[in-house]
Amino acid sequence: MDQRKVDYLDFKEKVLDPISSTFCAAKWYEVTLWLYMKSGASCHHNPLMEIPLQKEPWSLHNTEQKLIEREMMLRGERPTGCNYCWNAEDAGTISDRIQKSYGYKDFEISVNIPKKVNPKKLEIAFSRSCQLACAYCGPSFSSSWANDLNKNGSYNLHSDPRFNRDIKNKLIPDDENLHIQQFFDWWTELKSELLVLRVTGGEPLLHPRFWDFLDMIHEQQDYKGAFVVNSNLIHEKGQVQKLIEKTRFLAGDHVFRRVEVHTSCESSMAHAEYTRDGFKADIWTENVKLILDTSNIYLTVTTAINNMSVWSLVDYIKMIAELREQYGVEKVTANFNRVLHPQWNQIALIPNHYRKDLICELEETFNSLPILHDEMMYTQFTEFIEYFKSATFYDVSCVTEHVLVDLVSFYDKFNLRRKKDISVLDPRFVEWVETLREKYFREGTPIC
Repeated sequence: MDQRKVDYLDFKEKVLDPISSTFCAAKWYEVTLWLYMKSGASCHHNPLMEIPLQKEPWSLHNTEQKLIEREMMLRGERPTGCNYCWNAEDAGTISDRIQKSYGYKDFEISVNIPKKVNPKKLEIAFSRSCQLACAYCGPSFSSSWANDLNKNGSYNLHSDPRFNRDIKNKLIPDDENLHIQQFFDWWTELKSELLVLRVTGGEPLLHPRFWDFLDMIHEQQDYKGAFVVNSNLIHEKGQVQKLIEKTRFLAGDHVFRRVEVHTSCESSMAHAEYTRDGFKADIWTENVKLILDTSNIYLTVTTAINNMSVWSLVDYIKMIAELREQYGVEKVTANFNRVLHPQWNQIALIPNHYRKDLICELEETFNSLPILHDEMMYTQFTEFIEYFKSATFYDVSCVTEHVLVDLVSFYDKFNLRRKKDISVLDPRFVEWVETLREKYFREGTPIC
């Protein structure tokens, strides 16, 4: 067992378990806020919950629902919104609950932890504006997805309603959005306690309020935490260069102070252009190199490993190794997150005979590239492989057969609406989909 895993398990036994068997520090110290639809979540694995506007700005984080879930965790109960971690732990792997909590070992983690706190890590989105419409995303986080649904109508799927209608009734116009104003009001108190501020979307570089906020912290120059931007990096009009220039002041004069760009990929470039509709490999590659060649920004290539693109995850691994060889292991990192929703996109649905081949390919490639074997990446990769080997699809909210029907139905509509060329896909994936079609469809109509 590698040392990182030993450390996690020791931390769980000595620090987390005495509080409860389900305690997660992220439930207290982390929050994602989608201000444009007054919604939030404890972490990126949790479902969205509505955030009612209250008088106190910190209520954006300390919602009634979150207080209930904190109480549940202190009693050793499992909030259903945290199923990503419960599934991982039931599969015998180190969950994000343990890894995230480990990151707060130097802060207050005890049975006496306050019920209401300011977050240490905050992720915020001002808008859903996005020029991509990735296969596992949806109209809640992408205006391009909304355009698809408004133009072409519902995907008529049953296991996940996100692809059946737009959410425009949930959106708040910018000039009426008191949640955005409350965040700006909160900033004076918040900035002194934050370790990490992450701006997401949509695509943040497309929205004026992102640039308003960046102008403000550039003018004040007193934020001392890490500043992270989630960007798809599909920009041709100087936005990436502007980001580099506006954040230079944040680099390196404080223990936490640094700038990171988290961009996304989990496959070959051809697969990325298929799955991440609107993705342009040449533009993405150019902007990755612009960041690494001309700035002190650290790059993380983050994944949404799904059963459409996992077939070329080996190419992602090779790409990260090449970037590390060129720019150094400190400058470039990567992770191995998997998609849980929409359910039909889970890799746990892939039949075992395909999985065995994929796992052999992945392990052989990863093991041949020692430049990837730092503690964090090695642990994440091995945990992902352990999960992939043993995971079975389980979701009490839907029937597995219905999810597989939705997989085929989505695949057909996605290809038709986005004019996709399936020749870029791995033949094994296409073969699997056709097997499902033969089993669950008759003359184009589902039989279950």
